[in-house]
Amino acid sequence: TPKRFGTMLSLCYLASGAEDIYIQNCAKDHDYVPPALIAEEAGALVTDIDGNPWKPGKREIICANSILHKKVMEIIHS
Repeated sequence: TPKRFGTMLSLCYLASGAEDIYIQNCAKDHDYVPPALIAEEAGALVTDIDGNPWKPGKREIICANSILHKKVMEIIHS
């Protein structure tokens, strides 16, 4: 995804099925909140790096469908 579109476009692609996984650790709340809601409404799991539901104030975010999200978490924590 081009840098100028950042989080918003990437998570909208994820919500539409054009991308499978989104992981980020350097955006601000205003970058995450709207697209995270769109991704959740489309069925994605949106969590922090520990697998807890993502909340404003957290810098890291992991979004994916339930199957891929589980595999990503296994890789991160192995």
